[in-house]
Amino acid sequence: MDELKQRVTDILHKLNIPQTKLKIEDLGKEASDPAFWQDQVRATAKMKELAALQKEVEEGEFLEMLVAEGNETELRKLVEKMEIKVFLSGTYDRSDAILAIHAGQGGTEAMDWSSMLFRMYSRFIESKGWTWEEIEYTPGDEAGIK
Repeated sequence: MDELKQRVTDILHKLNIPQTKLKIEDLGKEASDPAFWQDQVRATAKMKELAALQKEVEEGEFLEMLVAEGNETELRKLVEKMEIKVFLSGTYDRSDAILAIHAGQGGTEAMDWSSMLFRMYSRFIESKGWTWEEIEYTPGDEAGIK
């Protein structure tokens, strides 16, 4: 349990909940200004950021509550989830990505393998609830993807 508490402490330190609460307060003040809503694209982005920050604070506070209760199984699950989330919280981690799959050399088998990779990645993305867009798709001569 001590190791788990140390992991929680590390997560809470990285989340910096007091600073996050200040950001939430600032975004709330900004959103209350009528001029804020003139630029819908910017306002939508800011509101998404606000929702993400609020969720982060809620999860951090829930983590603290689980430590106080001593619920080790639930705590372990949440700690593992939060460690990944904190690890992927860098400047560019919320940005879009481009995934390109090319068969390269290897003929029909390589094109078939590319098709399997495409299906695997698309299902993984959907299982995470992320959105994706297919930009270009070139089917293989006999099977798979070129």
